[in-house]
Amino acid sequence: MLMFYASTISERRNGPQAMLAACMSRAREENAAVAEPPRPPQAKSFHPSCGYFERLYGMDDSAEGETMQLLLAGLFACGCVSLVDAVPWPVAESYINPLVDCSQSANPGACRHTRDTWKTEYGDAIDGKYQAQRNVAFCLSTGCDKAIQPDKMLGCAWRIVIAKSGHAELDDTDATNLKLFCGPDYIAQADRRAAETQAISMVMMIGK
Repeated sequence: MLMFYASTISERRNGPQAMLAACMSRAREENAAVAEPPRPPQAKSFHPSCGYFERLYGMDDSAEGETMQLLLAGLFACGCVSLVDAVPWPVAESYINPLVDCSQSANPGACRHTRDTWKTEYGDAIDGKYQAQRNVAFCLSTGCDKAIQPDKMLGCAWRIVIAKSGHAELDDTDATNLKLFCGPDYIAQADRRAAETQAISMVMMIGK
């Protein structure tokens, strides 16, 4: 399964905490160079600015959320902007399960429908459309009748993107799905942390 990755191996292994260290190091290097004049305030966007972390983690009251608040403080202090080097979205076909024919599925019709509509759904999801993101997240978490290669970590990453996206359509089922598909009964803690890091790249690339 193709995925998105943070810009360095250490960032991939250690998650957001490593990003803070990398960010501060980059800030020191930039400060040692020629100082730039102050820039006017920028409108909020999906670029990986420090404000993105606030949007992603600012509402989390858990112990992990407190860690993210500390991370935020460091990110704002260092004045970093670019934390992740984006790579192109994987093609839709790379998610199709190559090991299973839909005739082998418990629900062949649903399997075929998912595969027939997957390219459109996936394209709409990366364009930022709410329902398509929900559908893609569900299929990555569950496999959708064996039509798609399950990837629980990536499915969780999509749930994080959805939860923090600001969609007007968000409802209680999104919070329920986030708790379920990113919860300890469904994925390991390490996968949850990887999903959080993954979501950074994904949000940056939405609409690109």
